Amino acid sequence: DRYLIYKFGEPMQLPRKEFRLFELLYNNSERFFSKPEIAEAIWHDSTVAKKRAIDVNIYNIRQLFGKRIIQSQKGKGYRMNKKILG
Repeated sequence: DRYLIYKFGEPMQLPRKEFRLFELLYNNSERFFSKPEIAEAIWHDSTVAKKRAIDVNIYNIRQLFGKRIIQSQKGKGYRMNKKILG
């Protein structure tokens, strides 16, 4: 399977977990997701929230789409900034 997201009409392939994280945040951009919620939704394992996996995936997505693509708020978590995508 290929996990593609289009940026300015150009396909960008993401690893499966990054794609699923992008998809989760994009499809629910009106709300923030805590690390435990992300860990459960993507890895089906809440202990992942205590590891760096989520931070690394967020970092990689930001590297591809710009730092402002994913908003973070202390105490709330992460959400997609759809305004950046147009």
